[in-house]
Amino acid sequence: MVNNPAPHRKSPYSAAFKPLPAPAPLALAVASAIAFTLSLPAAFAADTALPAITIAADALVDPNTARITPNNPSLAPGADVTDQLASIAGVWSSRKSGHGNDLIIRGQRNNQINTWLDGASIQGACPNRMDPPTSFGTLIGYDRVIVDKGVNSLQYGAGGSGGTIRMERDTAALAEQTGVHGKIDYSLNSNGLNGQGGADVLASNGQAYLRAIGSMANGSNYTDGNGTEVPASYKQRTG
Repeated sequence: MVNNPAPHRKSPYSAAFKPLPAPAPLALAVASAIAFTLSLPAAFAADTALPAITIAADALVDPNTARITPNNPSLAPGADVTDQLASIAGVWSSRKSGHGNDLIIRGQRNNQINTWLDGASIQGACPNRMDPPTSFGTLIGYDRVIVDKGVNSLQYGAGGSGGTIRMERDTAALAEQTGVHGKIDYSLNSNGLNGQGGADVLASNGQAYLRAIGSMANGSNYTDGNGTEVPASYKQRTG
C-alpha cells in the first residue's frame, strides 16, 4: 500500500500575518517630533496664567417696569403722584376731583390696577373714585414709586391685569447715615391756587432712628377751558 501525503494547502489568511517591514529612521524621527510637540502645552499649562478678562455692559432694562424718585430734577411739579406717573410711556391719568387723578395703564383702570403703599394694599375711598388709591400717597413721603405694567407677578394680589403701583420707603438704609437729614418740598399751581408741601426728616445715631413724614395740600375751585368755575376745593393732611 502506498501512502500519498495530502497536498499542502495555503491558508487564505496567511498574508495577513506577514511581518511588517522595519520602520525607516526618517519615519521614527518625524513621529518623535510630533509627540514632543503635542506634549509641550501640557508641560507648560500649570506654569502659565492667562490675564483676567472683564466684560462690562449696561444692565438690561425691562420695558414693563418703570420707576420714579422724588429727587429726580426732570420731574415737573404735579398735583399728586398720578400726575408724575403720567410721564411714563403707556400711563395716563384722568382727573376725578381737585386733588384726585385716576391712573390708567395701557387702557385699564380701577380694580384692574393694584396699588401698594409701603407694603399695604390700598383701595379707593369713594364709589365714584373721587379719591383714587394713589391720592393717599405723596412723593415727599416715599423714596421711589415703581410701576409694573401688566401682570408680572402674583406677589401683589389677585387682579392687576393692568399693572401694579408700588410706593416704597428705604428707611433702614437711610438710617445707616448718622445725624439728622431730610428734605422739604413745596409746589404751587396758579389755576385754583393749589398748593402742597411736605417734609421728611430722619434722625439716627447708628443704633436707633426716628423718621417723621408729613404733608399738606390746599386747593380752591379752578376754571376750565370754557371759563366755567368748577367746584373742586379741598384740604388734605397726611403724616
